[in-house]
Amino acid sequence: MNLEQTKSYFDRFICEALTSSPENQAETQGFLCSIRGNRLEEYFKKRAWKDDLDGETRVYIIREPGTRQIVLFFSIRCSLAFTTYPMDDEYKNLSSAESDYVNMLVMLLQEGALEDYYKNVEGGKAFYSSDRLALLLKIVEHRRTIKNEVNAAKDSRNVMNVFESYSAIEIRHFCRDDRFKVPDEIRYPVGFGLFRQKIIPIIEEVSKKIGCEYLYLFAADRSDNGEDQKLISYYKEALCFYDLEDEGVVILKPDYDFHCKGLLQKISQLSFSRDYAWEAFSDNVSELNRR
Repeated sequence: MNLEQTKSYFDRFICEALTSSPENQAETQGFLCSIRGNRLEEYFKKRAWKDDLDGETRVYIIREPGTRQIVLFFSIRCSLAFTTYPMDDEYKNLSSAESDYVNMLVMLLQEGALEDYYKNVEGGKAFYSSDRLALLLKIVEHRRTIKNEVNAAKDSRNVMNVFESYSAIEIRHFCRDDRFKVPDEIRYPVGFGLFRQKIIPIIEEVSKKIGCEYLYLFAADRSDNGEDQKLISYYKEALCFYDLEDEGVVILKPDYDFHCKGLLQKISQLSFSRDYAWEAFSDNVSELNRR
């Protein structure tokens, strides 16, 4: 089967919102998925319907044409990516003694105790080189500015200052039924084909209506689990995600994703990566594990 016929095969699958039909709720109970200790299966059966109804997360199901078996479900929601201030990163890397020194100087400035502030700056010369002390004082000024901005807010508990923010879409769940297998003549994994032909068009349609720069997800990441490492490689090699560090941005990680690794890609590159990935994997997709 050639590439265009393969794409046509995946195009025929039916993608619909979970709550678009009342009958869909009962059908979730037949879904089977053992990945990540059945957590995804449990979510799909017990929470997905309510999340979709409430609008907290939009959940989609993808059915095989003909049998109408639910082959895969995924969910997406709006989220945020951001970059931190360089001085914030510098502050995190300070030793315990240095951070105590910086915090003391910030407190003195906030209290207006300038005489004590300058005495302690002078005293710092005995412990730090001129370059190191200059960096510490830059951090002091930055943290004083940030604290003043937070204190000026109506409720500082609800404010987090960042250097710059970027609109994003999170793929919160991405899971196929363990029992489904593509025909032998389809050499591409089902997750690969449906991501390219069914999920990407939805992401692109959303981004036409609202500003969205990044698409991201969390992949299970436990160094002692070979399956987790294979999954991360799969997301990178087949779905064209890459490490957050490569882009220099930060995303918020919920507690339930504690053992997961954040991966992302630019939405503006989805069309290119879709065409590129089909071609790039046309010669070696048989080496990928079917997912």
